[in-house]
Amino acid sequence: MKIKKLKRKKGVTLIEIIIVLLIMGSIIAITIRTLTKSQKQAEGKIGKLKMQMDWAKLNTALADYKQIYGNYPDANTGLEALVNPPDLDDGKKQPSLLDRESILDQWRKPYHFQLTDDGFKIITLGADGAIGGEGINEDIDIATVP
Repeated sequence: MKIKKLKRKKGVTLIEIIIVLLIMGSIIAITIRTLTKSQKQAEGKIGKLKMQMDWAKLNTALADYKQIYGNYPDANTGLEALVNPPDLDDGKKQPSLLDRESILDQWRKPYHFQLTDDGFKIITLGADGAIGGEGINEDIDIATVP
């Protein structure tokens, strides 16, 4: 009796293809999750850096404003007075002390200016632009950003 040898066909089976696709999908998912996490961390660091730079610009511009006008802008005018300063007492037009971008936080909302007993406070209301909040919606005094 002759035994027939089965010839093994060369090629890839459907199960092998599915296993490879599952492994590749897992690797891609892990990579995307890692990159997303890294991107959020980078955005947070960039946001802090922007607030620090804005604080330096605003602090200098407010000191210049006080030197020119004798006081800080009132609470109603706020930081807008640095972009569109009032005319001088002699009627001359005072040039802008800052560009509009410098009075906007990283969410493109205006910083809030408050007069205090010992000077002023500049606050970002966070991503939601509303008072209060947690996480990215938290209100931050930009002078205290580490």
